[in-house]
Amino acid sequence: KFLKTVSTCFKKSFDVKGVSSRSEFWFWLLFVAFLLIITTIIDGAFIAPALGFLAFDSEAGKPLSLIATLLVILPTITAAIRRFHDSGKSGWFLLGCFVLSIVLFFVFAFLIQSYGPLITNALGGYLSAETLYLVSLAPLFYFLVKKAQGHKILTFLIKLGHEFVIAYK
Repeated sequence: KFLKTVSTCFKKSFDVKGVSSRSEFWFWLLFVAFLLIITTIIDGAFIAPALGFLAFDSEAGKPLSLIATLLVILPTITAAIRRFHDSGKSGWFLLGCFVLSIVLFFVFAFLIQSYGPLITNALGGYLSAETLYLVSLAPLFYFLVKKAQGHKILTFLIKLGHEFVIAYK
């Protein structure tokens, strides 16, 4: 079923009509995650040293991962649109989620810029750009799943932010 789902998503790369079942969508995302993990490992372990960098050096770039991302981005977007159709929403809803994610990204970036040292001290670590981006994508994940658990994530983040503001006023 996994390989059939992957081939279906590649075949429907330009098809935004119809629906994508829950299993089809999540199997596709699992494939994309595995693909990107494998290409990142290959980039760091083999391609970076071949280009004269240390293994897994961030300066080396990730050419194979970039190519893999470009290959799967369109099928991922169309699978998400079809998933919205299956849950009774318009495919344009994805654009709204994307805009909301971008706005949240900048709000969180501003908060981290303004209150970064306090957040670092409160959590005992640092918040990376990747963490910021993943948190800002919460609305997208909230709407992609029919019986979403995304509201629990958002509620937790709101409570955490509220407690943080009270503790450091």
